[in-house]
Amino acid sequence: FASNVSVRLNGIPCKVVKVGPSGLFPGQDELAFLVPPLLVDYGPVDLVVTVAGREANYSRLVLGHE
Repeated sequence: FASNVSVRLNGIPCKVVKVGPSGLFPGQDELAFLVPPLLVDYGPVDLVVTVAGREANYSRLVLGHE
């Protein structure tokens, strides 16, 4: 299992609600987090996931309309 997981959207910390084994992809973990209300329908945001002190590759999400 992944440990010490954090998520930020546009630099805003998000609450991680689940980290655990994926039901669809054996050997991989699943991550669930809450989007802060002020970012709902915001458009493109930068996603930063940190696991055990190491940042994952750069990602971008579109929240609502682009």
